[in-house]
Amino acid sequence: MIKYVIFDKDGTLIDTEPLFYKSWYTVGEKWKLPGMRENYYSNIAGKSVLLSIEFLKETFGEEFDAEGFMAERLALVNEMLAGDIEFKSGCLEILEFLRSHGIKIAIATSTARDIAEPNIKRLGLCGRIDAVVFGDEVKFGKPYPDIFLEAGRRIGAVPEETLVIGDASFDIIGGYRAGMRSCMVIDHNPPSDEARTICYRVFNSLFEVIDLVKKENNL
Repeated sequence: MIKYVIFDKDGTLIDTEPLFYKSWYTVGEKWKLPGMRENYYSNIAGKSVLLSIEFLKETFGEEFDAEGFMAERLALVNEMLAGDIEFKSGCLEILEFLRSHGIKIAIATSTARDIAEPNIKRLGLCGRIDAVVFGDEVKFGKPYPDIFLEAGRRIGAVPEETLVIGDASFDIIGGYRAGMRSCMVIDHNPPSDEARTICYRVFNSLFEVIDLVKKENNL
């Protein structure tokens, strides 16, 4: 039985992942950092700001101004997010389906509140979900389980009855560590070997998640 669903936001519900990717390699090229395009999906996508800073320092040295780099990248993200943003295919349909069957919905996003919240409001998602946890509201970001556990707490979730839906391997790993069933909806990158091993299901679209809930709940 599935009674609770926790979604990642970027690349899962909203088609913003290309903007995040572009912000990394654009600022990376400006700072003359090698390998940002190649390393994004395997080492950065889905991580919190703090873990991204750790990755930058581990990769380019402790003396590297990772905080300055991140500040510039986030400023570029904010600029790009001010433009048109589209829902991922099936986003509105799955949210309506879940709400119509009394299934509680939360969003667990690695993005900080000051960046993510305006877009959630602008797209009218607030009235379609029950709770949001932002990346700067937990100490340890994805792939740690903290953000999923907090999202579950806010909607009164039982882990065994909860699906985590994300597009990045860090979503899958974090949800699994929270004792939940993690499902990946493929966006731009397939799951890592670790994520594939623990993933409950791998889908090509959110419409396939609707079919899973129907099957699991005998609807």
